[in-house]
Amino acid sequence: MAHWLYDEIKKNDNDWSPRHAQTSTVHWALSLACEVQAENGESATKQFDSCLSLLKKNMRGAQQHLGAGEVFGPLFSSLTFALDLCSRAADGCPTWSLPSAVIAWYYAHYGALRSMLAASNVLVEEYHAKSIRSFGSCLRNRLPHPYNMKARWIKNGDFDVELPDYPGTSSRLLIKEFDGERITAREMLIGYLKGTAKRELEIIKSDIKSKNKTILDFKSAEAKAVRDKRMQGVEFNMMHCAFRYRGKANYRDSVYLSYGSVPLHKEVDFLRSLSTTALFSFLLALALARVKVGKSCTRSFLSDASSNLRNIEDCRSHASFLNDLSSQL
Repeated sequence: MAHWLYDEIKKNDNDWSPRHAQTSTVHWALSLACEVQAENGESATKQFDSCLSLLKKNMRGAQQHLGAGEVFGPLFSSLTFALDLCSRAADGCPTWSLPSAVIAWYYAHYGALRSMLAASNVLVEEYHAKSIRSFGSCLRNRLPHPYNMKARWIKNGDFDVELPDYPGTSSRLLIKEFDGERITAREMLIGYLKGTAKRELEIIKSDIKSKNKTILDFKSAEAKAVRDKRMQGVEFNMMHCAFRYRGKANYRDSVYLSYGSVPLHKEVDFLRSLSTTALFSFLLALALARVKVGKSCTRSFLSDASSNLRNIEDCRSHASFLNDLSSQL
């Protein structure tokens, strides 16, 4: 079968490989969900309990925050995106909506990030990049595996890429077979984090060259010194991976999820994995709100969401955990 659009795109981008991009996108989602469920349980209530237990150990209890509206407004947004994916995973969706599923996955995480920052009394920046850096500096090392992953710049193009709960994990290409084993999942998470860190480094190097026209490459000692100063202490985290993931699905590689004559690789598992980790991001932020803001406000939020989420009766099966969580608090 002819693929005119593929051929036209390929003319201008010889490196474009939709099959590899598609496989990598699916395997990242499967790997993240595999580790989330293995580490924190499969049900919403178990995952919430797991996060709450860890956060109580890693964080001080209720203290000053930016205000309940600043905490629970973004958290509600995270919930709606997560429920969207739960509905898609349960009811199915046409392939042309798969790119937007990745977007929903990202914004479930981003809403959770903003909520966690506000609960921690950290100013929520307007720009995603700044909020993601705040996530790394203020929250990352207190969060459960695998959301505490990090890539710290060492020198040149080298990074110390780590899952802190599983030090020494090797890297695996995401185009390799995903067999459902945890070691495979962890190695693929390392692989994507390493690729994200290298991509972020190239963005920084391009920015340096754009601001200093005398730097054409980084072979000279002077150019290396400028780069090294910029990279000193730089770390990349889970949300850098999420931001890259959204960008790949939304821009350069938007075609690969919905175009072609071959069925999407592991489509059902892909949607289920996206919904699993999107909901986990909400539960993680909810647990942090419980620790930082307190039981009363968190219970009020859950009760309010259960009552006032529009058309909730149409998806009560997907949102029944809200009542379960309220009774757990």
